[in-house]
Amino acid sequence: MTAASLPTAACRFALLSLLATAMPAQALNLSLFDSGFTQPVFLTGGGNKLYIVEQGGRILIEDRTSKIRQTYFTVPDIATGGEKGLLGLAFDPRNNGRFYVSVTTRVNGQLVSEIRRYSDPAVRTEPMQVMLRVAQPFDNHKGGWIGFGADKQLYVALGDGGGGNDPQNNAQNKDSLLGKILRIDITRDAYPADPLRNYAIPASNPFGNEVYAYGLRNPYRASFDRTTGSLWIGDVGQSAFEEIDRIGAGTSGQNFGWRPLEGTIPTPGIGDP
Repeated sequence: MTAASLPTAACRFALLSLLATAMPAQALNLSLFDSGFTQPVFLTGGGNKLYIVEQGGRILIEDRTSKIRQTYFTVPDIATGGEKGLLGLAFDPRNNGRFYVSVTTRVNGQLVSEIRRYSDPAVRTEPMQVMLRVAQPFDNHKGGWIGFGADKQLYVALGDGGGGNDPQNNAQNKDSLLGKILRIDITRDAYPADPLRNYAIPASNPFGNEVYAYGLRNPYRASFDRTTGSLWIGDVGQSAFEEIDRIGAGTSGQNFGWRPLEGTIPTPGIGDP
């Protein structure tokens, strides 16, 4: 059986096995770049500017050469602790001074995940805007990564909402936004009457809603391959496997298996979807 004929979950592990076999072993040398941060969870930037995201809500900007750093922005009104807090940051590729954050907060006591839009503190001309809000049933499995693809659409990684074995089966429910990779067009507003849906659905999304891929437990981090355009996703496992999942450029609609499968094995007590 070839990797191409394997089921989705098995295929990605076969791919990793083939890569590991084909690539010669190389020494990995690590060196300390900088220290003194508080719960750093993400780093982005370009050229000599680095932006460091701290879970407590602070975004730092640091000069790569001089190591001089300062606070770029502090995101207000978030719920922190455990797997909650400021979890993602993405700068608008249109160079309009806007940036987006992925946070957890509480609204009327309900835990929610929000994608918010801010503008550069040095040139701020508009107030914060909530682009998307998703209710969260538990305190864990928030995902949190966000990023723009080459298509300039915003991709959002959300966990299954928490609890062991995804008790609400959110990850397999394509009508739920939890346990998914979402793809939204933040240049248009298709829901002017709804202040919490300030975006449009790209016409090429596979299910006619925000969902781009599903079957994920806690996709905490992801990254676009600058050469191929593929999206690589780090999905936190439950007890047996950690997953590395791949969405090839130009493809969508993948089911990565959770909750019936953790990696390549059936999740005990869950059975078939």
